[in-house]
Amino acid sequence: MAVILAQVCLLQMAAVFAALLDQNGNVPGSTGSVSRITAGIGIAVVAGPAIALLMAFTAHAYFTAPSSLFAPWTLRWSIWPVLPVAISAALVAVAAWRRRFTPTDGWDAFLAFPASSLTTTTLGIVTLAVVSVYRLPYWLAPWHTGLVYAGGLLIAVGIACALVRNLIIRVAVALPLAISLMILAQGPYGRRMLGAFYAAAVAVWWLKRLWALLATPR
Repeated sequence: MAVILAQVCLLQMAAVFAALLDQNGNVPGSTGSVSRITAGIGIAVVAGPAIALLMAFTAHAYFTAPSSLFAPWTLRWSIWPVLPVAISAALVAVAAWRRRFTPTDGWDAFLAFPASSLTTTTLGIVTLAVVSVYRLPYWLAPWHTGLVYAGGLLIAVGIACALVRNLIIRVAVALPLAISLMILAQGPYGRRMLGAFYAAAVAVWWLKRLWALLATPR
């Protein structure tokens, strides 16, 4: 989940990267706004898996004996989930470069990932991490199951916020999804799947941006 959130934050900085490249005259090819945003998304796409690789190396060094560079589980739960998001964003960058036009509200608004999704998902994963890693005080022990359910519910809301914009549809999506995620959150193996679910939702959001970009007339 940490690498997915890092990748999303980097992609939200794509316009900043583009502006910095343009200011320094280092954008390859044309200096138009499309080339800038393509280069900015490209930097974020490369930086996301790189940070995931660094996190995998750090986790392996901290949790296991440094007998080898990486353990399979560190790659499974850090590198692979971020790849669908990076690939989807790369497709958006390619489409922007080929169509060569700027959205009406600008690239910042067009690529703005829902803050509600980031907020609720972060709260959910922090809740589950605290319950899973730390021993709760005695006065919070009866709330252990409730906190686990709350973490799964918050992540379900975050996924719904990433997939749809309409409030009523978000509720309709979040309710059945919350039941599944709250059940998965009860076990250690199920909790590992929560990040994969969120990664899929983020990838779908970027694919929707790709569709919107291709469907917009020049």
